[in-house]
Amino acid sequence: MRVRVNTNLHYSSAIARDIFLGLIKKRKREDFSALFMDIVEFISEETKKAFEESREQTIRIATFKEGFMPGVNSRKIAPLAMRCSEQDQLDYLHQFYAQQSSDSKIVVYGETENSTKCCCCRLTNKTDLFLSHDGMICRECVASFISSQLRINHLPLKIPIVTAPGTSPLELLYAILPLPVVSLLLKKSFAFFKCLEYPCMLFLQCPNCLASLAVTERSDFNSCSCSSCGWAWCYLCNWEPHWPMSCEQFKRWSERWDTQYLFDKVYMDSEKEIRMCCNCERVFEIPGNSPLYPFHCPSYRCGWGYTEDGEYAHCHTYVLRRGVRTTGVLKAKRLIRKDVARICVEARSQRIERSNRDAFRRNVSKLFLPKAEQYRVVDLRITVLFLVENCTAWLYLNGCNEYGDLRKAVAQLFRQLLAIQRETWYTRDQIAVKVEEMEKATSEFISLFHQRTAAV
Repeated sequence: MRVRVNTNLHYSSAIARDIFLGLIKKRKREDFSALFMDIVEFISEETKKAFEESREQTIRIATFKEGFMPGVNSRKIAPLAMRCSEQDQLDYLHQFYAQQSSDSKIVVYGETENSTKCCCCRLTNKTDLFLSHDGMICRECVASFISSQLRINHLPLKIPIVTAPGTSPLELLYAILPLPVVSLLLKKSFAFFKCLEYPCMLFLQCPNCLASLAVTERSDFNSCSCSSCGWAWCYLCNWEPHWPMSCEQFKRWSERWDTQYLFDKVYMDSEKEIRMCCNCERVFEIPGNSPLYPFHCPSYRCGWGYTEDGEYAHCHTYVLRRGVRTTGVLKAKRLIRKDVARICVEARSQRIERSNRDAFRRNVSKLFLPKAEQYRVVDLRITVLFLVENCTAWLYLNGCNEYGDLRKAVAQLFRQLLAIQRETWYTRDQIAVKVEEMEKATSEFISLFHQRTAAV
């Protein structure tokens, strides 16, 4: 059976490949004739599933892009990925395919008197000819020779073209093979040589700028940052980094947390009723500060007012299109336990809100003059806030009562960070000692969570 591969298709996961192999192995001999239709159905379902996952990822990035942006994810959680464009791959492969200057003497063993005859197919009507060690070779024979190697996955590739010293024959393949084939050839060759140094290398694409990237070492957090735009994401699901939660756990958590955070980030301690305007998505308290319009949306550009029951009631009732009696507010409903939401809201606000980040950077710049030291302290703060938010969510999903020691460790790490942020009157040496202590505590905290989450 021959299988033709479209390089533009979504690359299947390990689970999908196992299911596909099981589909073939479990097929009885007498039912083998129906295997083709089963394979077509399987591929169609996987393609549809990949499209739906891609659509979810696009919606997630557009709706909650603040979780991906640079400055809110640390390099410890999301290490920087290596740029891996076609030009980067060509530059790396140059050392393996380019002829050295010491070997500048080109030896041709074939016929040289007839430069219009292909040494492979022996035809004389070919116009696109290249120099090889056996004489001149036509473009079609070069393409056939390389395609046969790709078909059987023969690496490293042998290219039957002789080039000038310091020039790579890979650069001539753009005139011989279709562009998608050249891209595949470069990617496979790059992976072959690079995996000799880094066996766990992984090819990625940035969900923001679509840059081609590669991760040389698998991260324990399954996350990375783009070296072009700085965005960070989980390379298993293309959502924002969410360790120690699995991708499925994070999606379950986000169904509640995304809505809860909209209300709690401003009015966590409010005793009034909280609503959200469905027109402008502004969250506000009722009754409001205005004695004339206690249920009016506070957004100036919105202009909508509401009754006590949440129905549209614009102040200018003569505007007919705004006089429709339909519900226009979303009442706040607690989806996450308040003590858990309080910790997550505070940690996320400290990490996401620009004013909080800028204030901390200004304080750090006064204490630490070297840029490297400033970056180190800022990155440590982001790491701690990320761990506090996501580890608290993991404990909530898995039952806090069973992990009392982890809950205490989260609270202690958070208190340690808040103490450093408040102690702005300390000297540089005192702050440096506390930063080192927090770095050590963070490493121990991550190791502890790795041990406990591995057993779940």
